Amino acid sequence: MVISPTLSTTSFAFCKIYGFIVILSVFEYTYYILFFPLDDANVFIVMCFQVNVPKTKKTYCKSKECKKHTLHKVTQYKKGKDSLAAQGKRRYDRKQSGYGGQTKPVFHKKAKTTKKIVLRLQCQGCKHVSQHPIKVGVSGANTLKLVEIRRAKEHRFSKLVDLEGFLFLLLLSLVIFVLTFCLA
Repeated sequence: MVISPTLSTTSFAFCKIYGFIVILSVFEYTYYILFFPLDDANVFIVMCFQVNVPKTKKTYCKSKECKKHTLHKVTQYKKGKDSLAAQGKRRYDRKQSGYGGQTKPVFHKKAKTTKKIVLRLQCQGCKHVSQHPIKVGVSGANTLKLVEIRRAKEHRFSKLVDLEGFLFLLLLSLVIFVLTFCLA
């Protein structure tokens, strides 16, 4: 399970139980602020996760209309609902009907535990869609960022951290921190 595009359940579960989360979108970036108490004292730790996936990216468009660098809208690909009319589904349902058990082997995944995240790039000019599979790279203890997979070289998919947005985020976290003590 992947939360919004990069926070995995392993880094998320501890804070999910013990604290509360604020999700904030500043400029082109999404910030996750995690508040959780230390032991039974009235001390809170504030952790910030910044996801470096810009909502727009200027990149090359391969369509016949463009064939140049244009602005692309970046979204995360999500698998659609399986069709009931597909031949494999119809055959499977017919085989299963009337039988008191499982007729075909159920696939149990063994080797790969995580799926690659696929970014969907849509050209603003011609609406052509291209998809980029990416891997999640963890650098440092708390910072999680997305890195694009390239065959020849590893290419950073994200821009530098927006300093104004990050300062605004810290200011907001301090306001929420003070409010929690006032209400308690």
